[in-house]
Amino acid sequence: MFFPPTALDPLRRKRQAQLRIARSRRRIDRRLRAVADDARRLIDWRTCVARHPVWALAAAFGAGMAASRAPRTAALWKWLGRSLLRQTLNELWKGPTDQLRRRRADSNQNDRGRSDDE
Repeated sequence: MFFPPTALDPLRRKRQAQLRIARSRRRIDRRLRAVADDARRLIDWRTCVARHPVWALAAAFGAGMAASRAPRTAALWKWLGRSLLRQTLNELWKGPTDQLRRRRADSNQNDRGRSDDE
């Protein structure tokens, strides 16, 4: 069966467009999975403890102080423990969120640098 070249052009363009869309979907899916895996790893408490053992120890100490029931100075210990825990958790949280922001910015820059003809 013979088709003139003009009859195949729309079909060829349609197939090329479908292939580009499929490649884009796969690329986006890979990036989303990679970011989700990174986020899961960075948020895990074991990663935080392994990366920041001093801050993790300070957080545990602060939580223990906040939970303690010293009869004389309970309010002071509770306040000190909560303050230490709050500051420590803020420091621990800063690392993963900064890394996720950098990863997202890198991904956005990579997207801008690519052409639609891939």
